[in-house]
Amino acid sequence: MISIATFMQVLDVAIANVALDHIAGSLAASYDEATWTITSYLIANAIVIPISGWLADVIGRKRYYMLSVALFTVASVACGMASSLTWLSSRGCSRGSAAGAWRPPSSRCWPTPSRPSSAAWPSPPMGSW
Repeated sequence: MISIATFMQVLDVAIANVALDHIAGSLAASYDEATWTITSYLIANAIVIPISGWLADVIGRKRYYMLSVALFTVASVACGMASSLTWLSSRGCSRGSAAGAWRPPSSRCWPTPSRPSSAAWPSPPMGSW
């Protein structure tokens, strides 16, 4: 589940980058205006990442992770139904904040040792999945 959600985020950004010409054409905007969809996504992502660890500790790692994946999915559907560039950029912002929310907790959702005897099991390094 963890790697699927991370793949979904990477794939989403890649698709948006490739489709910028089509986004601009279908929404009657310039290419520079269409790049605001990705810019809003990345700025929201960068804002949320630093506080995600704390929120995951407060809400619970798994609950926070699943909530952010659900919000990302809903925001992605809203982006798909966008009829204006403003709507698309604002939904991209909500999508970016949801996607940024699952980066820190996803690396902490691996099994953690609960007994001293299982402390020999090392944590996997980030990106090993």
